[in-house]
Amino acid sequence: MTSFVLHTHADPGPSRKLARAAMSILGETVADKDVLYNFDLALSEACANVVRHAYEGMDQGDLEITVTIHHPDFVTLEVADWGPGFPTMPQDVKNAQPEAEGGRGLFIMSELADSFSTRKQDGKHIVSITINIGASQWIPYE
Repeated sequence: MTSFVLHTHADPGPSRKLARAAMSILGETVADKDVLYNFDLALSEACANVVRHAYEGMDQGDLEITVTIHHPDFVTLEVADWGPGFPTMPQDVKNAQPEAEGGRGLFIMSELADSFSTRKQDGKHIVSITINIGASQWIPYE
């Protein structure tokens, strides 16, 4: 297992740069472009949620991404913030109504993931996204 922890302010520009850095790490590990696309979409949604919602009405806080590579089985991305969090941590995520203007981010992440959860730990609110990686989808170690 190998982990990388990336940290920045929860602002749009820095958060997208942090997500790109996480994707760069994954791009050196995962060969399958469709899997990388799913990671990028899930990570973009998670970071956008932190930027838009985590510190609403407060001075902007921080955003942390942890990339954990469990070669040869799966990769877990965790996106954390230190805001007030959800009133209750959502575990059963449903899609928004068709007429809704938002509210699809957690649903999209949960659909892309093989395992999806939210939790509060050590003052952090964490969204965890795990995607299984098949043997042929890894970049071979040199």
